Amino acid sequence: MCSARATLTRAVTYRILVINLQKHFMAQTHERDQSTMSTTSNRPYDETNIEDREEVKEPPNYRVLLHNDDFSTKQFVVQMLITVFNKSLAEATEIMWRTHQSGVGLCGIYPLDVAETKVNVATEAARDAGFPLRLTMEEE
Repeated sequence: MCSARATLTRAVTYRILVINLQKHFMAQTHERDQSTMSTTSNRPYDETNIEDREEVKEPPNYRVLLHNDDFSTKQFVVQMLITVFNKSLAEATEIMWRTHQSGVGLCGIYPLDVAETKVNVATEAARDAGFPLRLTMEEE
């Protein structure tokens, strides 16, 4: 019983020591931060600070375009639109017909990395199936 009490006392003493060290470290950090802080430049909502901020622009989106050719089957194009571009059967069929009639169809609008990936995956699938299907991207 005496050893349990001694163990508990050591644990409490150790915890108090850790807390005091944390307080000391926090106080030193706070003092250091206060001494290096400028009175105007580090206030996040200061009017002068708002004027100095640069506007954050959204990254541009890219249109992924499907180009008509005389060799890729309509069935393959619809299946590719469903699989790669997550289109429903009705949407994929509409895009396929629009592409067939006008020569170019819009598959979707995506950020650059997503658009590049979709173009590469669809082009690779077409090549694997033996079709010369062409997809391109253009900035919106």
